[in-house]
Amino acid sequence: MNVNDLQYDWPQNVLGYEARLLFGLTVNELLVLAGIGMAAMFVHLLLGLAALILGVLMMLRFEAFGNRRMPEYLLARLRHRFGSCEVTLPRILPADDDEELIITDLNGAELARMGGSISWPSSN
Repeated sequence: MNVNDLQYDWPQNVLGYEARLLFGLTVNELLVLAGIGMAAMFVHLLLGLAALILGVLMMLRFEAFGNRRMPEYLLARLRHRFGSCEVTLPRILPADDDEELIITDLNGAELARMGGSISWPSSN
């Protein structure tokens, strides 16, 4: 074993890392929760506990929500439900039959192929 075996390259975004402590929350998030809980506890003890539980639920990221917080997920869900789900493509199509335009999703799967005629892949 030599010194080069002990070398470790730091990730490029190492300054963006924060220590996750209780429930996977950072120090700043825990301080905000503590402030909310203590302020609500001055009114009533149960109100303070309810505020803490609601605050934790609003700050935690859930895997089932696409690794998003609950308010972010609910807003995205409402925008999808009541917003426009229309996709607008530019009106630039291949000029002749030799040219071809292929539309893919983020994973690289082919969604549509445009050329002399428009074809949609069959959904199996």
